[in-house]
Amino acid sequence: MREEMTLQERMVQYRAIHRLSQKELAQKCGVSLQTINSIENGLQNPSRVTAAKIKLVVDAEAEKEE
Repeated sequence: MREEMTLQERMVQYRAIHRLSQKELAQKCGVSLQTINSIENGLQNPSRVTAAKIKLVVDAEAEKEE
């Protein structure tokens, strides 16, 4: 059984695979650079709305790759 990655881990992995900056990921997700930075560095937990926006981008791409 594969251990589930956290949203934070999926964001970092997604950016690495697609060679995106935090700013580029923020733009794709429709959130601020500060939000992406804070989540990736463990300084804040995203709201449900913010998490949903990020998951739409990060998880949609992961499903295409499987």
